[in-house]
Amino acid sequence: FLKMPHSIESSISFQNDHSFLPKRTTSFPLLLPGKWLINRTITKPLKNNKDTNRSLNSDKPYVAGGWAITLLRECARAISEKNPRSQQLLWVLNELVSPYGNCEQRLAYYFLQVLLAKANKLGPHFHESLKLAMEKSYCFDTHMKLILKFQEVSPWTTFGHVASNGAILEALEGKNKLHIIDLSNTLCTQWPTLIEALAVRNDETPFLKLTLVVTDSLQKSIIKEIRQRMEKFSRIMGVPFKFHVISGLDNLGELRKEDLGVEDGEAVAVNCVQALQRVHVEKRELVLDVIRSVNPCIVTLVEEEADLTSTRNDFIKCFDECLRFFRSYFNMLEESFPPISSERIK
Repeated sequence: FLKMPHSIESSISFQNDHSFLPKRTTSFPLLLPGKWLINRTITKPLKNNKDTNRSLNSDKPYVAGGWAITLLRECARAISEKNPRSQQLLWVLNELVSPYGNCEQRLAYYFLQVLLAKANKLGPHFHESLKLAMEKSYCFDTHMKLILKFQEVSPWTTFGHVASNGAILEALEGKNKLHIIDLSNTLCTQWPTLIEALAVRNDETPFLKLTLVVTDSLQKSIIKEIRQRMEKFSRIMGVPFKFHVISGLDNLGELRKEDLGVEDGEAVAVNCVQALQRVHVEKRELVLDVIRSVNPCIVTLVEEEADLTSTRNDFIKCFDECLRFFRSYFNMLEESFPPISSERIK
């Protein structure tokens, strides 16, 4: 399972010895300095998307409106087979993509960078570069607005939050010492409505401890901001509250029971919103063992239908599943944001 990619706003420079593409001359940033190793049988950009697909002698049928899928799959297969034709396909993609274009152009823009990293064997370096760029540009207000806007245009996350909160409230009804372990990555946007519901319970207002497990590269300032806002909101609502953060984990497979700080008498709920998709299939049983060990009253699970980890060792299968998964997101957002809006790019 894979998360939605973060914004790629800064260009990534690849080593000169491995570059497949010439430096772009178009307006959006994709700086790839180095020798031009392109097959010179293509001498100018191909403007007609339909002709471009058919001219590449694809062994897959052309799907109307799906030129990006066709080209990206062909290029991924060529790179996997070390076929020199991949150079030509990369060049064609480089001429057609745009982060500000339609769904096909934007999908191709982001996946082109993945293919370049794969072709140049710079996957780990590429990933670390993205993480560093993300950490430098992290702003709580901006990221929160982005999450809330996404929830506004997408029913999936909001429905998951509402359903999970309802199930948790029902399971913990009548308990006075609550402990929610949150494995999601939505910056606690789920919990204000639950705290409000606890505040108006007919019986005594319970004590709530919220444990947030962080595996993303959130800066300390953002965690601090989340803590302050959650504590302030709880005070306003009159709900006794404690906020506990577990950070420094690379993945949920490193989580241990001792980290969670579960105490005697606590009614525990474990909330997994798009959490297991971030765990490799081989480590999921470890995560489930930790969840079982705290003897929760309820475990809420919200996931998207995508298999991006069990196919990890098969590049083509994993690439195809990523294309299918993310294309649904891009299609959904196509009419929700203006083409040049920062929210759409992020």
